[in-house]
Amino acid sequence: MQLRAGPLTADVENGDIRSISVRGVEIVQRLYATVRDERWGTAETVVRGAIADGDRRAFTVRVEGESVLAGQAVAVWRLHATGTAAGTLDADLEWRATAAFPCNRIGLCVHHPTATWTGAVWRTRLDGADGAGRLGPAVLPQPVVDGLHLPAVGPVGTLRLEHGATWTSLSSPDGPLELEDQRNWGDASYKSYPSPISPAPRAVETGETGRASVRIAAGAGARPPAPSAPSFCNAGPFPAVVTRAPEVVMVEAEVAEPVLAALRAARPARVVLTTPSGAPAARAALAALQHALAPIPVGAGTPGSFSELNRRRQDIRDVGALSWSLDPQVHATDSRSIMENVTGLRDQLATAAAIAPGAECHVAVDLAHGRDDRRRGTSFEAAWMVGVLAGAAGSAASILVPAPDGRTADVVAQMMGWKDAPAVVLDDPRRRVAGVGIRAADGIQLLLANLTPRRVGAPLAGRRLVLGAYEVRSVTTSA
Repeated sequence: MQLRAGPLTADVENGDIRSISVRGVEIVQRLYATVRDERWGTAETVVRGAIADGDRRAFTVRVEGESVLAGQAVAVWRLHATGTAAGTLDADLEWRATAAFPCNRIGLCVHHPTATWTGAVWRTRLDGADGAGRLGPAVLPQPVVDGLHLPAVGPVGTLRLEHGATWTSLSSPDGPLELEDQRNWGDASYKSYPSPISPAPRAVETGETGRASVRIAAGAGARPPAPSAPSFCNAGPFPAVVTRAPEVVMVEAEVAEPVLAALRAARPARVVLTTPSGAPAARAALAALQHALAPIPVGAGTPGSFSELNRRRQDIRDVGALSWSLDPQVHATDSRSIMENVTGLRDQLATAAAIAPGAECHVAVDLAHGRDDRRRGTSFEAAWMVGVLAGAAGSAASILVPAPDGRTADVVAQMMGWKDAPAVVLDDPRRRVAGVGIRAADGIQLLLANLTPRRVGAPLAGRRLVLGAYEVRSVTTSA
């Protein structure tokens, strides 16, 4: 469902208000009702109805839905939004719990796309005090102090972002907001959410009700020119793509002598030092293990997300290798969100290189991450894999894809033969097509993927290829 009021446009999809844009510039990637359980698992949204109305001056939309955790509906809600030709959008959420459950968050969240706002100046106001800064290219850490998760920006009463002639402001009558950099978890957005993050889950009781509201205002200069055609970029050596982890041993911060002796005898390809909480170990522990196991390579890492490394920068500055995993469904499980976020790993790798120059980066990439996901092995997962590898080429040392199946296994098998070859990436300003490959004697060997559920055309070396929904095609081209 598409909405328009003058220069303001938006989509309604699966209960979310998406791609809120002014004059063709995406201001908000996603505005939505959210429920997060005690482990920060995200509830599935089930839409029960959506109605929209409007004219050239304003539109209104009402969405009714429910939030489902572990197969049980835990809340029903109604999201009402009004957009105007002046570039404002007011959203109001009313919810009622239909079951008792532990909850870390329930309310409204707003995603600001990194494609628009990386490099932007931010300005804030809270209780008469002003703040300012810039959203740089590096992924902003989310520190944890005394068990409390602190924001990258905030708390704020009003958040304003400015990037050239494009600007937006966000506020809520309910109280302060905070902003975090979701690239820590592989998303291509910054997220505004109600402040603060609770140090512990709270019990939501059956029948409990609540309300949340936000106001967005935005403006942009002249409509941007039409995006240019996709083009090739050289990206450095292609990473090693593997389907089984090498002999990597993850140990805790303090390693007993019998364990050290066993590691020396086994001589694994590398050892990754982490802590029981999943965070990388302190520098002193890492240095001690490197000394005890030399010449076996020892690096820092986490079985979790890049956020664990990014918030412990002082402990990983001098490491030779970093390891983490990418789970694209931490914050959203729908197909559109997953495809919108394929560039997240690229920014993680660039940030890792800035924190620990010269360190090898090893990333485990898994769409399902232990979930029963029907998209495993399908063309959707294969297309997502191409998009992710396009961001990793030239930056990652290795990409682990555990037990690929179906069409994904075909794509991974082709990539496995490209290790260390000169990588080439297809840059599509429209972000509809992803491409990654290598330069070979007969031209560029390329995997081309449609990241959308619609047929799209892809101009390529003087010819136009048409790709079906989530289609991945292997091509060889001379340019």
